[in-house]
Amino acid sequence: MGRIDDLKTELDTDSLVRGYAGMDDAAAAADLNTVYRDGDTDIATLFNYMLMQETHSTDGDDTQDRSIWIRLKEVTGLVFATTGAQANPWGSTAIGTITEIQWIKCRQLYEYFVLALQGSLPLSLTDSNFAVYLAGAESAGCMSTAQETAIKALSENKRSRGVELGIGHIKAGHVQEARL
Repeated sequence: MGRIDDLKTELDTDSLVRGYAGMDDAAAAADLNTVYRDGDTDIATLFNYMLMQETHSTDGDDTQDRSIWIRLKEVTGLVFATTGAQANPWGSTAIGTITEIQWIKCRQLYEYFVLALQGSLPLSLTDSNFAVYLAGAESAGCMSTAQETAIKALSENKRSRGVELGIGHIKAGHVQEARL
C-alpha cells in the first residue's frame, strides 16, 4: 500500500475520531503532523544512560561512584529479614538506610528494565508506576534528582499521527490527493 493509500485510509476511517471530514486539506495535514502521540521508548538509550551515568552522595563519605544501573542492582541484592531497613551498600551517611519500600521500588524498576531488555515486556514509561519506581530509586540513593528528571525526559517519545502510521510529514496537497 502506498503512502497516499495509507493516508486515504486514515482520512476515511478516522480511527482516532479527529474529525478529518470536517477539516479542510490544510487543517487535516496540520492535525496529522501535530506531535501528540506516545511512541515506543528506545530502551537502549535509556539503559545506556543508566549504565554510564555515575551517581554518588554529596556528603563526601560515599567514595564508591557507581552507575545508576549498578546501584539499582546492588540495592536489589539487599536482604530484608525483619528490620524493615538496611544500611546502604555505599557507606554514605547522607543516604542513611534503605527502607524496604525503597528496596521494593528499586527492585521493580530493575526488573522492569530487565524484562524490557529481554523483549519480554513492552516499555511503557508513561505509566504512573514508572514515576513511582524512579522516585523510590532516587530516594534510595541510586540516582540524583537531576538524573531522575533526565530519565523521565529520555522516556518521552512523542510523535505525529503521520509518523506513527509510517506516512511521515504530510502536506495539504497530499491530503487533497488522498481525498480524490
